[in-house]
Amino acid sequence: MKPKMLLVIAAGGLMAAGAVPVFAQSWAQTQPVEEVEKPHLAPYQASVGVNFGFSCQNCESKFFAALPAGKRLVLEQVSVAVSVPPTGAYTCRLGPSGGPFLTLEAPRVFGNQAVISQQVRMYFDSAPLLSCTRNEASGIQWGGVAFAGGYLVDKPTP
Repeated sequence: MKPKMLLVIAAGGLMAAGAVPVFAQSWAQTQPVEEVEKPHLAPYQASVGVNFGFSCQNCESKFFAALPAGKRLVLEQVSVAVSVPPTGAYTCRLGPSGGPFLTLEAPRVFGNQAVISQQVRMYFDSAPLLSCTRNEASGIQWGGVAFAGGYLVDKPTP
């Protein structure tokens, strides 16, 4: 049976049961995101995977996406979400390669998910570096994802 026929049969079965099916249409954005009130600001959004091996503690440092030449990043939001073992915890720091670093707030733990979501105001002339550290080598591999958001401006000329 073809997939389209299955969808029609499933929808018909739902209607017969009194449920109304809802269909979502996917779409692709054809235009880049644009700041209409301040057109000189270019949005910056990036993500990186955060993965801890079985026996490492100080084992994860990742750069977010590189910055275009001649641009400065004004970072306004950073979030980290990691699946952790029951006794695991982590800390993350954010800064330029070589420092100085800002230690992000302690994660909030929800079951086996530990989440950091923090507003910041940091300026970068090169890609930001996220460095995360476990509090113990738990023997369990765990990981997640980190997001950064802000905007790009022209780098000031000396």
